[in-house]
Amino acid sequence: LQKFPTDGQLWVEEISMQPKKRQNNRAADALKKCDNDPFVVFKVACIFWRQRKHKKARRWFNRAVTLRPDIGDAWAAYYRFELENSEDDGESAK
Repeated sequence: LQKFPTDGQLWVEEISMQPKKRQNNRAADALKKCDNDPFVVFKVACIFWRQRKHKKARRWFNRAVTLRPDIGDAWAAYYRFELENSEDDGESAK
């Protein structure tokens, strides 16, 4: 991160290595350094999903796949999220 402070994929790895309690703070740091990086946005969506903040997670997943539609992992996670949680928010995955 010292050599490549705006590399989103490195930030995602850094966030993943942190204990769950510190991941929010590291995610905020990553967003400050590389705000529109789709990998960071995708990781933030996953954090919100884990915290059961479904509306926020949906917005961040949508943002991630809009920023870079060729990231298949983001699409797969978004699809799984919708399958598991579409009934919770009264929205449909269709």
